Parts: sequence; structure tokens; C-alpha cells
Amino acid sequence: MKRIFKHIIAWFGLSLPWILIWIYGYGHTTCFGGDEEFGPSSCYYFVDIITMVSLIVGILYFLWVYQEQYRIFGKYCNMIKDWLTPNHWAIKIAEKGLEKTSIREKAENSKLRKWIDNKQETLTGWKWILFNIVLGIVVLIIIELFANLLGLTILPWR
Repeated sequence: MKRIFKHIIAWFGLSLPWILIWIYGYGHTTCFGGDEEFGPSSCYYFVDIITMVSLIVGILYFLWVYQEQYRIFGKYCNMIKDWLTPNHWAIKIAEKGLEKTSIREKAENSKLRKWIDNKQETLTGWKWILFNIVLGIVVLIIIELFANLLGLTILPWR
């Protein structure tokens, strides 16, 4: 019973402003429009204040009651967004290419990878930090060299 009452309050809170607009009119006496014959519109009328407050409170309560449904709806919207994004398909194609060529397994089992993992496990303290900084700088230099071959750069001052 409590759950049904919560839904009734949510729907009533969402519909109350529209009921007030329908009852009191929206052409000349509220802030939703003005009619020069009856004077300019103003949001200081009592009905307008009730309408605006009930609209805001009704929407917030409605969103709170149905937050699980909005989460599910958002999940499906993100899925559709991913389908319409070219990067999503590029990543899928790249993953299929990695699976077919087994490059990932070759990289994981390479001697360089094993050497780096062994160094990181054995180094401690400032030696570990220095090793990772030097390794990062070397990787950035290699990326910059490949980018320069394409006519691009990753450096902001070039």
C-alpha cells in the first residue's frame, strides 16, 4: 500500500501544475503568457507561485521515486550512444584484430615485458620511481617519433 501511495503522490505532484494551468488559464493571468487586453503577465500571482513550486517539487519527487527506472533507461541510452559512436566500432574492430593475430599474447610473453616486470618487482623506493619516470619518458619519445612520421606531434609547443 505504501508503494502505491508513493506512486500516486509522484504522479499527482507531476500533474498538479498542469491542472492549475488548465483551471486558471494560461493566456492572460499567469506568467506563461500575457494578453495586453488584461494587462501584462506577472509571476507574482499566487497561482503562479504555487504552479512553479509544485512543478519543481513534483518533478524532483517524480525523479526520486522512479530513479531505478531512469538508471535502466540511462543504461540503454548509453548502449545506443555507443552504437552510434564511430570509436565504439573502431575499438571492436581493433579487439577482433588483436584476437586473430595473437599480438596481445606475443606482447605479454616478450622478453622485454618480462624484464620490465622483473625490474619493477625487485626495485623499491626511489629506484622504482626513477625507473618508472625514465620508462615513461622513453615511451613518450617513441610516441613522438612515430607521430612526427605522420606529421603530428604530442608536444604543446610545436
